[in-house]
Amino acid sequence: MKTIILLIETAAQVCSVALASDGVVIGHKFTNDQKKSQEVINDLIAQIFEELSFSINQLSAVAISGGPGSYTGLRVGASCAKGICYALDIPLIHIDSMSSMIEGIKKRYNQLDYDIFFPMIDARRMEVFCRAEDKAGNCILETNHQFLDQQFLESIIENRNALFFGNGASKVKSILPNYKTLIEDFMPSAEDIAQISYQKFLSASFESIAYYEPRYLKEVFISAKKEVKTT
Repeated sequence: MKTIILLIETAAQVCSVALASDGVVIGHKFTNDQKKSQEVINDLIAQIFEELSFSINQLSAVAISGGPGSYTGLRVGASCAKGICYALDIPLIHIDSMSSMIEGIKKRYNQLDYDIFFPMIDARRMEVFCRAEDKAGNCILETNHQFLDQQFLESIIENRNALFFGNGASKVKSILPNYKTLIEDFMPSAEDIAQISYQKFLSASFESIAYYEPRYLKEVFISAKKEVKTT
């Protein structure tokens, strides 16, 4: 029996869903809608099942790009994934958003000839969510929330050919204006989760549906609404 996994990506600027069979993507839908509302994701999921003539009951698991990234996006994506898993009694799979971006830059963008792969998601000011891996897939820097400055960037490069990519990569230009190896318009995709989630499914690396939370890494401060005085 084929392993059918629903893939959800809401960590960055694009909201996308995909369906994979034994790790191979068979359908993909996305929107640039910044709201990332539950309704948007549900509509994309409904469309992909209708176009492929699949039933949601055929799902083996749901995999989510679980952070770090957009706080709102991660919450909405996790809520959707948990709801489906709970209703169908199927496993929930967490994928590190930085790892899936590295998968995407290599496979969808065909960028392979770099010593260091450095995905970056904007985290406001001069901060990013990031990770660094060498071309063999060895971790150079664990996924984290990082303040960018010249010393840090130069420690990553160290005369190596490093590729910075993602919507946080533009920050590199303000620190190292002559550095050219940037892909600022890289778009994360649910497609990038397919192979990683399939391997996790085979190894039964699942999350607790009841207690799962995305990996935010950065505390979010929500200010209270100011009271409007009337006369």
